[in-house]
Amino acid sequence: MNVNDAQQEMRSAFLGGFAGQLVSGFIWLAALLVVGGALLAAYGPSIFSLGGWLTAVALIIFAFLGRAIVRKEEQQNTVTTL
Repeated sequence: MNVNDAQQEMRSAFLGGFAGQLVSGFIWLAALLVVGGALLAAYGPSIFSLGGWLTAVALIIFAFLGRAIVRKEEQQNTVTTL
């Protein structure tokens, strides 16, 4: 048996490397999902809760600013109409 015959036999026995690449791809995908899930579990709640608090604070600030602006406009309108 020469080298070409041996290589052809190995390719046919291992499906041209298809099965090994497929299994390796699944292993990398599983590792990525595990690491991503662990990172999300460790840092996700603090990031999301911080965003919720910042959004609430920003809405409250804008509400008070808008109320102050409307009151100031109402006072100017009542002064000019009298």
